[in-house]
Amino acid sequence: MARYDEDNDRPRQRKKPRGKNGRPWGLIVGIGGGVAAVVLVAVVVLVLLRGKKDQAANNAAPAGGGGGAAGGNVGPGVGLSAPTEPGEMTGVIGDVEGLRPVVLKPSAEASGLAFRLPFQEGYKVSQVVLPAQPSDFLLVVFSLQERNDSLATAVDRRTGRPIGKRIDLNPKDPPGLPRRPLSANPPDLSQDGRLISGHRVSFIEKYDDDPLRVWDVASGKVVKELRVPAKTYWQGWASPARLMTLCKGAEFYSWSYLDGAVVEGPNPAGLPDAVQYGTDKGGTPHFAVSPDRTKVALPRPNQKCYVILDTATGQELGRTGTISHFLGLLDAIAFSHDGTRLAYLADIPGEMIGKNTGLVIADGTKGTELPPVPVSWGTGGLLVWWGPDLVVHSQLGGGEVFDPRTGRTLAKLKVPDAWCEILPSTTDGRLWIKFDPIGTKTHRGLYVCAYEPTPEIRAGNGETFELTLDGIRPATK
Repeated sequence: MARYDEDNDRPRQRKKPRGKNGRPWGLIVGIGGGVAAVVLVAVVVLVLLRGKKDQAANNAAPAGGGGGAAGGNVGPGVGLSAPTEPGEMTGVIGDVEGLRPVVLKPSAEASGLAFRLPFQEGYKVSQVVLPAQPSDFLLVVFSLQERNDSLATAVDRRTGRPIGKRIDLNPKDPPGLPRRPLSANPPDLSQDGRLISGHRVSFIEKYDDDPLRVWDVASGKVVKELRVPAKTYWQGWASPARLMTLCKGAEFYSWSYLDGAVVEGPNPAGLPDAVQYGTDKGGTPHFAVSPDRTKVALPRPNQKCYVILDTATGQELGRTGTISHFLGLLDAIAFSHDGTRLAYLADIPGEMIGKNTGLVIADGTKGTELPPVPVSWGTGGLLVWWGPDLVVHSQLGGGEVFDPRTGRTLAKLKVPDAWCEILPSTTDGRLWIKFDPIGTKTHRGLYVCAYEPTPEIRAGNGETFELTLDGIRPATK
């Protein structure tokens, strides 16, 4: 029968006497406990030694790398997992009360509409970034309407839900320190949706020393910092273990994520400024990255061509034919969705420079091209591949769909009663568009949509079609 100890209220059993021939259980238990204690001490010692070894390895990382808050070897597939729970921006992005629902795949009810992502009123979106393809994720950069901050969050395209934390790409300096004039370059997302990379640049040389940072999507913490050259105007993931950067003159660098080792491309001295970035566009204006991130096409005005580099080694793979000038043409360059072709604009030989422009389709690796095809719209605008065989020349409020083999216009696109932009940052063969209701009353909220070409557009009758939140339809007269 048990009785309770008055001090600790625990039941205490009465001791039973042990007979003369009873086994020495107390001795056995004592010996077993001693052995267990020795084993426990040995395990603790091994753990401590392993921790010291890992710390020493981190401290010995090359100067070009440098670990962040979570150490130097945290990366895609190393100690991280893509978050699955609803993210910090749930209710603001994705399923938003009072707005149209999320669309995740094409349906017969919404012709051509393949994806729709709503945003709560009061926000604005500056960029939509697709990582290396194929990927189930995308990255959106946004802010409140009345502010100009740069916030980023990852979205799972399979569910239309934001995941992980909201990342401030351009946080304010702590109080008491001088305010540095920094602006956030375009961020990027790793293919597995686990890491966001970003970098800030300053037009004042003495402040232009911010490192390239990598954040863990799940925790929102910085897990890596890389020291990159001044005037770094773009960065992104070249592979799960490599980052690439471009300086203002399109100088190329490829960085090992784990140890910071760097390789350079063929970067001639004295390159003129070529890489520009507009916060209201995103994408890769003035150069192009293949959808799988294995190749990059860079302007070389001094050599009057584009060069195509291997993003892992920086080695030149090929170069295009002669381009007499780049003025007004640099935005119009894009790899096809499979990376086998490169579309860009160039002057037609023998015609007036800067006026009679031709579309060139080149081999996506070697750069060898067919003769330019005359097009009717001249310079300016963006080129976006739509599906495997169509190209869209985008303009504010719409664009033209044409056959890249002949230059023939197949259809015209417009967006009724909304401020829209065709986004250049896409690499999955779809046409991505940002809808903003500013100045209109046709719909609430903001939407990012992706479209696939319809049979009516492919028919090539030159008709005009409207891109709406509910699909593609013939334009109303």
